[in-house]
Amino acid sequence: MIVLIEVNIETLIGDVYGNNFDSSLCVFKGYFMASICCTIYHAFVTQAFFRLCRIIYSNHRWLQLYWLYIIIGPIQVIIAFTLLSPLVIWHDVHYLPKEHYCYISFTNLRDALWLVFGVYSIPVSCLSIIYLRITIFIRQQTTNQRLVVRRRVDRDISAIRRIILNISILLSLGLPTVALLLMLVITGIEHPLIYRTMWIAVEVGSAILSVQMVLMTPQLKTIFINRWQQNRVVPAARPLQMRVTTTVE
Repeated sequence: MIVLIEVNIETLIGDVYGNNFDSSLCVFKGYFMASICCTIYHAFVTQAFFRLCRIIYSNHRWLQLYWLYIIIGPIQVIIAFTLLSPLVIWHDVHYLPKEHYCYISFTNLRDALWLVFGVYSIPVSCLSIIYLRITIFIRQQTTNQRLVVRRRVDRDISAIRRIILNISILLSLGLPTVALLLMLVITGIEHPLIYRTMWIAVEVGSAILSVQMVLMTPQLKTIFINRWQQNRVVPAARPLQMRVTTTVE
């Protein structure tokens, strides 16, 4: 998020004053932004895999250990950066003068397809396979078994659906960019707002997911509500007016 804010500031300054922000770190920042987006999508796959293990492989306790997913986190980041490393090896992350930051050029079809494959296609395909596997598993149970399984995994099924909803939101926000990419492929003309449309979708998606994570995760929602209630300003109570009764002797 900090990198995105920095890129927005550089773009704004570049548009107004025409500054050039090409530097030795420019290529790394462009590669870093793409890799972080890839990491976010792949994180949903890890969450779905955890639910898959709880539902289908509940007898394999080691697949549900907390420390296992702590280890998977850094490995997932390494995989995302490695997956997109060909963009750097091919020297295809470069400075975009009209955007005032470094990124791949969508006019290079190889780079665009590789980015879509790494960031979108792999995680969406994995999520679809996991959800399909869980659905088949539940339908293969007998009626009595299905009721037992349903009671046991309702929470996990809800979590999987939330993950699918998150991915659907991100993909829906990316539709304008996809439309502009298709126009580029068909006409050969790059729309001047294609990059800005893409980053607006990323930023809006991040904001929506942040709010949704709080609202749809019971633990986070409880923490947020408790903290909000603690910070509320309680108005001072009005002093009670005491009626003094006087006795007339």
